[in-house]
Amino acid sequence: MMGALLLASALLPAAPGEPNRLSRELDPYLRQHARDAIDWFPWGADALEAARSRRLPLLLSVGRAGCHACATLDRTLLGDPELVAVVQRRFVPVKVDRDEHPELEEALGFGPGLAGASEPLLVVLSADGTPGAAYAGATGSRSGLAPWLSADGPPASPAAPSAGAPGVVSLARLTSLLQRTEAGDAPARQELAQLLEAIARGGVRDQLAGGFHHGPRDGSWQVPWFEKLLRDNAVLIRAYARAFASTRDLLQRDVVRETVAWTLRDLRDPSGAFLASMDATSEGQEGRYYLWTKEELLATLGAERGQEFFASYRLEPPGVLQLTGSPFAGLGASREVLQTRRGRRVRPSVDDKVLAADNGLMISALATSGSNLRRGPDLEAARRAAGSVLERLGPAAKLRHYAVGGQAAGSPLLADYAFLGEGLLDLYEATRETRWRDEAAALADAAVARLWDVAGGGFFGAEGQPGLRNRPKPAQDRALPSPNGTMAALLLRLGRATGQQRYTALGLSTLQAFQAEVARDPGACATLKAAERWRPSPPPSR
Repeated sequence: MMGALLLASALLPAAPGEPNRLSRELDPYLRQHARDAIDWFPWGADALEAARSRRLPLLLSVGRAGCHACATLDRTLLGDPELVAVVQRRFVPVKVDRDEHPELEEALGFGPGLAGASEPLLVVLSADGTPGAAYAGATGSRSGLAPWLSADGPPASPAAPSAGAPGVVSLARLTSLLQRTEAGDAPARQELAQLLEAIARGGVRDQLAGGFHHGPRDGSWQVPWFEKLLRDNAVLIRAYARAFASTRDLLQRDVVRETVAWTLRDLRDPSGAFLASMDATSEGQEGRYYLWTKEELLATLGAERGQEFFASYRLEPPGVLQLTGSPFAGLGASREVLQTRRGRRVRPSVDDKVLAADNGLMISALATSGSNLRRGPDLEAARRAAGSVLERLGPAAKLRHYAVGGQAAGSPLLADYAFLGEGLLDLYEATRETRWRDEAAALADAAVARLWDVAGGGFFGAEGQPGLRNRPKPAQDRALPSPNGTMAALLLRLGRATGQQRYTALGLSTLQAFQAEVARDPGACATLKAAERWRPSPPPSR
């Protein structure tokens, strides 16, 4: 009798305002939901055991801090007592931070590209690890959500996730073009230059303060998702800095300078490490901090300066600034006036997680900009970030996925080892300070010990988890460059930098493991394909 009462009480929704299980979590995004009406579980063994004991499927609600569409879906779900009751009755509800567990969607077969998407996702998962239907709802309308949640039997999917959102596809394309350009592909060089120009002029770039929004929403770099992610900005800084090394294009140089300045100003914590993202929403409106009307711009600048400003910039619905004229038209003073005016608005909040992989990408970006643009302060910022991240998340053998304040948590992913190791090796090559090379080697050693596939070669993306049948080995470029491609290049470069042949052998084995996949789709595996250039040269024939 007592067991039945306990089970019945567990199926009731948490009372609004009372802390639920998420109140004990370190992750800031999960803690945002600690007083939801739904009594969420965090992802893990407790949720799986609850599903088995209650004989209910899990409902994974996957989102991310700063994602406006995720917040919209949450409001639809949590603001409707009937939907809350359905979720509590039919499922074991699990709230997942996409930043904390980016490996889940790929492991569940719902598209590795979604790890970088600005779209919420609901996934049904049986207690034995079998994935069911998925609901990818950018609008979160009740008319679509209610029938899906309330259906008898396994819910049908009204909107199955795609292979990747436009922003994911576009960043993968940028990676591919950059790799091909550096391999001497002339058509790729021209296409890369056009793409970098379009990104620099479009609405995805913050034309006043620098930095890039997540996106593009429509695939054309004009209309963004308004959150700003550290990882996106790191990828783009590195792309522009690498391109500038051969083009000497002044717009590319200025994009690097402004994006670095924004990152250091708005996403760096006092220790020198970098925070995960800036929110899309302020005052309850997506993009409110960034949007303008023409009347507001003219009133701020005055009629004469306003008309001069609109000779080089335009406003596209819903009020996003885009660069249409010369980037060197002498409008710096007007931009500063507008930036000061915008600064009086309510600023979006910042997600203060320090993610290992994302910091590795930014360390690499700063090392690249410092080297290619001869910017000493960028190298110093990279040193500070590297030291902070290693102190807070390391040492390598005990690496953690993320930190908040003085606490670290989360099992490391291949992306953590690969991107952080790459960033440290880039920093070594820019400064010749051997500490960073040795730390990169230690990270590679730890990745081999924890994630190397002894049977098939290459690296698993994450440690095996109970409740997941699939353990992917990520090979393709998606929201970020391929972790296996990055690790293959890291190992081969370490072989050269240290003179230790075991790194070279492991790098070659990684390339061999994915040889067939690269041959099938070389464009999607550009990072793996580009790692080939680090193969040791054969000895001269006698």
